[in-house]
Amino acid sequence: MPTLLHNVTHWRNRAEEARADAGQFTDREAERIMRTIAEGYDKLVQHAEHRAEPPELNPTRYWYW
Repeated sequence: MPTLLHNVTHWRNRAEEARADAGQFTDREAERIMRTIAEGYDKLVQHAEHRAEPPELNPTRYWYW
């Protein structure tokens, strides 16, 4: 059953939003933190993409993360 964790579009959008928000900060540390958050969302995108592959194309799917 698909869950939010496996929703590539959701996490990709969140990463884009975080990067856009980072560009609004004047404080360098706040911007850095927001970009780090965006990178975390990028990892969730990778995870979701990996999980979306059919098991026959990705036999390691169930051992990922």
